[in-house]
Amino acid sequence: MSHEQTTDLDTYAAELDERREILIKAHVVDAERLPLAQAHRSIDDDERGFGEFGAVPPPFDPETLCSIFENSNALRPNVDAYCSNIDSHGQRFEPVIDFGAEDADEHIHRALYMERLWKQQQGTLPRNVSLVPSAEDIAQAKVELNEQAQMEKARLDIWAEYCCFDSSLITVRKRTRADLEVHGNGYWEILRNDDGDPFIVHIPGFTVRLLPLHPEVVRTDMRSKISPISFRTIHRPRRFRQYVQVIDGLQAVFFKEFGDPRTVSRKTGQVFASEKEMLAADSTDQPATEILHWKIHSPRSAYGIPR
Repeated sequence: MSHEQTTDLDTYAAELDERREILIKAHVVDAERLPLAQAHRSIDDDERGFGEFGAVPPPFDPETLCSIFENSNALRPNVDAYCSNIDSHGQRFEPVIDFGAEDADEHIHRALYMERLWKQQQGTLPRNVSLVPSAEDIAQAKVELNEQAQMEKARLDIWAEYCCFDSSLITVRKRTRADLEVHGNGYWEILRNDDGDPFIVHIPGFTVRLLPLHPEVVRTDMRSKISPISFRTIHRPRRFRQYVQVIDGLQAVFFKEFGDPRTVSRKTGQVFASEKEMLAADSTDQPATEILHWKIHSPRSAYGIPR
């Protein structure tokens, strides 16, 4: 390659880098309706009230991404297509084992064997119980498991119909899908009744920011599969984070991460040993509810990024 060709390639590469920087940093959609905005950094988070809480800045400004979506002729039909084709057809709950299938007995045999093998390793399998299930064991388990599956399916169907207070689960899923495609993140507030059953409230994604991971390591319980139909509880150390929501620069509301067993203040985000201790510090306070964070994974950020 000649010296002139090398110089031309260097010049061309430099021009491409310059164009790429311009495309990343500036999004001019409509000069009258949308001022020049830098979507690459969330430079306005301090003005919106998130900065004082130490929130992690998102890689792209969510409000700017929403403005681009609102002013684009191409994004709206594409996002609507995602919502319609992925989330508008409802949901169907199916048992792990199809008890009406020809190979149902095989699946039950395998599940019982795995469960008994684990119990044998733990030293809890009775000596009079064979490791290999008999035909009678399989037939009895089939009846019991089928009844249990039907009961669980009925409960799930009822839950799915009433798990969202002000809309349907389909509507919440479609709104969350739109959030994911527009700015890469979707948030569900999880409310629990006295029995611990979850109820879902959609939170507009542009109003929420992540706080840094809490330094405290929390011992949490989680379920681990023994077989396709049985579980055990294991203990896992885990670090959680809190979330903060600010709307129009008004009072902030704090949330805790889904699965966090600690008592967290809804007003300050402070962690307390118990709800009694929290109310002693401020009788008007309330425990923070949980947030389930959906995102399109980004390898460089705790936030998601749009496609």
